[in-house]
Amino acid sequence: MFTFSLMFLISVPQGAIDPGIAGLAVTYGLNLNMLQALVIWNLCNLEYKITDQYTCITSEPPLVIETQRPDGDWP
Repeated sequence: MFTFSLMFLISVPQGAIDPGIAGLAVTYGLNLNMLQALVIWNLCNLEYKITDQYTCITSEPPLVIETQRPDGDWP
C-alpha cells in the first residue's frame, strides 16, 4: 500500500500536488508503517506472555491417591 501510494505521488504530473504535502504524506506513511509494526510486535508479545503464564500453572493432584485411600470399613 505504501509503495503504491509512493508510486502514485511520483507519477502525478508536476504541479498537481504541492511537494511539501507530498513529502508530508510520505513521512506520515513511514510513521504509520512503523506504528503498525510496533502494535503487531506488542500484540505478539502479549500473546506469548499469556501462553507462557498458562503453561506454567501447576496441574491439580490426581483425584484418587492410592496410598491415601480410606479403610474399607469407612462409610
